[in-house]
Amino acid sequence: MVHKLRVTLEPVCWVVRAYAGEWVSNQELLFELAEQSNVAELVVDTRCARKRAEAILTVVYSTLREVASPLIFIPVGEFTHYTYAIFDRLEASSCALEPVARFDVALKSGLMHTSVILPESPRFDIKPLTYGSDAPIWALFRRILCVVLAT
Repeated sequence: MVHKLRVTLEPVCWVVRAYAGEWVSNQELLFELAEQSNVAELVVDTRCARKRAEAILTVVYSTLREVASPLIFIPVGEFTHYTYAIFDRLEASSCALEPVARFDVALKSGLMHTSVILPESPRFDIKPLTYGSDAPIWALFRRILCVVLAT
């Protein structure tokens, strides 16, 4: 049986948030440090949540790389755990957010340990990455995305 891809070009409104703390049960318990959002035209396979998530991760990485330098500088080192969450705003005028990916980060002894949760995929860990105690949170997240997108 041959499956045809259902690929469309559509606007995707994404939101990425950085939280201080570990995501234990829900995001309301976390302290939000920063948020970035944007709209991008993406070619996505509408039948596969994982491929949609990967397309959104790619555009988030590209946008953060382009604009992160002049944005909020919140140094790491104040917290031992961070959570990054990416959401898909279902409609540009809506407040409804659909989770796309979550990155749980633990900082210990100069190493950043990260677990990744994507749709239709078991949780997985990426290799530990080094970090400087004065690294901004968006710089850390770009490094994480770079590794995830390379896998």
